[in-house]
Amino acid sequence: MGQDTDLFDFVGLMSKRKNTFPRIVGRFVSGRPLDGIPRSNSTFLRPGTRPVNQPHRDRPSRWMALPGWQRAAWRIAGASQVVGQPYGWLTAPDLMLAVDAGAAAGGALYGANKAMEKVQTYQHDRQWLRPLHAVLTPVLGLTEDVRPRDYLRVPHDFQTNQDMRISVRLPVAFEGDKATKERVLDAIRTKLALQDIDVAWRLSGPRPTLIIAQAPRPPQTARWAESLELIIQAPESAPIIGLGQRGRIIAVDLDSESPHILLSMSSGGGKSVTARTIAAQILARGGQVVICDFKKVSHRWARGLPGVIYARSMEQIHDAIIMVADEGMRRFDMIEEDRDDEVAQLPRVLLIMEEMNATMSKLNRYWSKIKGKDDPKQSPAVEAFGDVLFMGRQARLTSWQSASS
Repeated sequence: MGQDTDLFDFVGLMSKRKNTFPRIVGRFVSGRPLDGIPRSNSTFLRPGTRPVNQPHRDRPSRWMALPGWQRAAWRIAGASQVVGQPYGWLTAPDLMLAVDAGAAAGGALYGANKAMEKVQTYQHDRQWLRPLHAVLTPVLGLTEDVRPRDYLRVPHDFQTNQDMRISVRLPVAFEGDKATKERVLDAIRTKLALQDIDVAWRLSGPRPTLIIAQAPRPPQTARWAESLELIIQAPESAPIIGLGQRGRIIAVDLDSESPHILLSMSSGGGKSVTARTIAAQILARGGQVVICDFKKVSHRWARGLPGVIYARSMEQIHDAIIMVADEGMRRFDMIEEDRDDEVAQLPRVLLIMEEMNATMSKLNRYWSKIKGKDDPKQSPAVEAFGDVLFMGRQARLTSWQSASS
């Protein structure tokens, strides 16, 4: 039980002045150390948070961290067993048999429950708590006898529970300088694989604590009724891509930020769906969309729509890209003639390039088959696409490129 004096070492205690028998009994039943020397700041009702008279310890032992009433309860229960068991078996053996059988059954159930908890928490501790503890120990200056569960509270479902709370009990002497705070947070983010978190440093008082909560995650779905008003209110140059944390609108301003966007993700990750979201908003505001899709089925929704050119074959894709580049140069000619206001009234043109890497390779192979003897080696469509990327804001040209990662 930690560094408390032995329960029945009365002889050594009695040899010291002030350690009289009545005082030892009083300390025994009140949960205080039997030698009268406090080893933590615990009271009868409040648990201890820091050691007292133990300069070699950073934290009190588990026994000394208990409030006095709990230590008293354990002592009295233990003494009652020592005295009560022999007396009960002598005076009422049948009753004691039933009592002990019930106690044994209860103990077995309690032990089975604890064993199940141990099995359930073993993997959690091994995978998450122990690696985090190994990194935090030198950062927080913890002693070797401190165990992960002494100061770390990491729920088993912290990866899926949006309401999860992770707490780190910090040493009393923790000063909270910026560098140390960053090291602590970096360790937690890395070892627990956390990204978007809310952090609260509660350093006042005797129990400094770091509280980490999962930042609100983006909604699983964006419903049409809820999104329509946001789409209507969005600037023409900043079509909405989606909704992020706390309802934050995710968008890229095609005029002030970037006129060209590249989306790289694995198959089925939502590249075409995201492009459709942007294209629909461009069309709704009077824009034009040119889709280059050699797979032919990525945007079946757009077939036959006014304002849409859907290029499916390599010949069509070749011609469509050159057409967009020519339109861009026509608009720059207008700007050169100081007709900027007229260009600003022209419809925005969105060029969607599905599977850009594969499309570029196919365009080069297509050109190598059809080019004449005196034609340039590089595909004019590939060169035109490069020109489009150098255009953009002033010509009101936008490209949306997708690639598989």
